[in-house]
Amino acid sequence: MTDGKLQGVHHKDDLLVFLHNHHLPDNLVQPMYEMLLAQASTGPRFQERCGRCHESAADLARESLVVRDGVLQGRESGRPVAQFLPRHAKLGLTPEEVTFFTDLLTRVEREVH
Repeated sequence: MTDGKLQGVHHKDDLLVFLHNHHLPDNLVQPMYEMLLAQASTGPRFQERCGRCHESAADLARESLVVRDGVLQGRESGRPVAQFLPRHAKLGLTPEEVTFFTDLLTRVEREVH
């Protein structure tokens, strides 16, 4: 990323044009760019904090999470993730971490589904 703009290794000027010219349907170019931008701008907090038990945020979202009525929930339990996270993990999560991980997992759930 440079100045908040995503760049490719070989395509530094306009990654959107590159994505458009490489077999993505027009309706997926902007969402793909936004997904890659979000991934590039998000630090490794999930891996650092959750990686001992969860392989990746994408795997967790794909297998165990769903957004229903705009709320991220456990797929089987139906329990809102934001209510579950404060007591999740051995050390618990701070309110800031709950917000961060709920937002991150909500974004990732949309990307994988």
